[in-house]
Amino acid sequence: MYYLITAEDFIRVPAERLGKNIENVVYSELERELSKGVFETDSNKGVIVAIEKIDHIGEGKIIPGDGGVYFDVKFTAVADVPANLEFVRGHVKSIMEFGVFIDIGTLDGLCHISQVFDDYASYDGRNKMIVGKETGKKLMVGDEVKARINAISWRGDVLNTKIGLTMRQPYLGKDEWTETDKKIHEKEEKMKEKEKESKSQKEDVKKGKDEKKDKKK
Repeated sequence: MYYLITAEDFIRVPAERLGKNIENVVYSELERELSKGVFETDSNKGVIVAIEKIDHIGEGKIIPGDGGVYFDVKFTAVADVPANLEFVRGHVKSIMEFGVFIDIGTLDGLCHISQVFDDYASYDGRNKMIVGKETGKKLMVGDEVKARINAISWRGDVLNTKIGLTMRQPYLGKDEWTETDKKIHEKEEKMKEKEKESKSQKEDVKKGKDEKKDKKK
């Protein structure tokens, strides 16, 4: 989920950039340093998506032997802070034998093949898709899907952070699967009703036979 946060950092400005507008320079250095980096605040971890504004720049500090100048910076930023069980939307980026990679915004998530459908899923290597054995559901590159985060493994940067996803639950996956699930549910309900009626008829027949036996006695 995206949040507007306030944060602080210690930013190094190279000596060759000191003659320029300091706020613009700090802004660009802050963006460069925070891009693809993982931050932690109040026990939550996330990724800075964009710097909204610079709120305050402290006095520059010089470290002996370092040609740059360091500034304490307070800023407001847009951050992506994913949470376990969070509902997300995305597009399928690639399909592998073990599962699918889904672009969910700032981060990519992996949905293991066992979590794609509430059905036995098989990988079709020729057509680069995953197919449901009983339901006939298909998943291909470019498909828009809904998923839920079921695991987060934070690393030092975005590329190495692992997000686990599931689409087994009702109303997840492709929109068209919802209609498929409804039809399957209706079919199952009809089967249950038929079984119930058949059982009732058998019980009625048995009851009739028992009554005849009692009369003969």
